[in-house]
Amino acid sequence: MPLGTMNGFGQALKAARLGKGMTLREFCLKNELDPGNMSRYERGLSAPPSPGTILRWLQKMGYLSSDHVTKNVLSCACVEMQARIRAKFESYI
Repeated sequence: MPLGTMNGFGQALKAARLGKGMTLREFCLKNELDPGNMSRYERGLSAPPSPGTILRWLQKMGYLSSDHVTKNVLSCACVEMQARIRAKFESYI
């Protein structure tokens, strides 16, 4: 599967960050994260991290675990992870 072809998670993550009025650099500096790595997640170049990591990021943005935005981002991550696993499995067949 070509890099960047799956970015539902990345788009949802970026929309959540922008929804709180934060630039990528601002969010990363505030939370001691690497802007390059976060950019790769947002552009769909890296597979989503664990749900726990995603939840921590969203909480640092100011979202609650019960918020619609949080549920949407986690849902997009799960869908993307499943698709990546399916594509990997199919490459062996």
